[in-house]
Amino acid sequence: LLNRALRGQKRVVVPYCDGPDLRLFRLTSLDELSPGAYGIPEPRPELRDLPDRRIEPDWLDLVLVPGVAFDRKGGRLGQGAGYFDRFLPTVPAHVPRVGLAFACQLFPKIPMAPHDVRMDCVVAESGIFSRPKETETT
Repeated sequence: LLNRALRGQKRVVVPYCDGPDLRLFRLTSLDELSPGAYGIPEPRPELRDLPDRRIEPDWLDLVLVPGVAFDRKGGRLGQGAGYFDRFLPTVPAHVPRVGLAFACQLFPKIPMAPHDVRMDCVVAESGIFSRPKETETT
């Protein structure tokens, strides 16, 4: 997905762990990534402080969110470290939050805590599941 977006000259932003928080980096090549926290590819440390590469959440047009499990109403269960739970509230409300899942990660209902942020939709190979309007604040 990243390769295709970069080849299509899309603006691509990837997160990286900075202590307990996620920071954002404008990616121009997959060569700028190396294994980071939890073995997940992140921007190489020497590139993170380049002023033209640091991005704020209000610059985003779309957020693709990983998870362990999702429901069809946008509920999401993460890994438990809370990185996305702390990050997502900093993203402007008009920016779509899209969960990326495999069909085996979809469940009838995910328990949600008050601080959990629902996805606007969940995309899996079995379909796209948009959050019903009545669950927007629940």
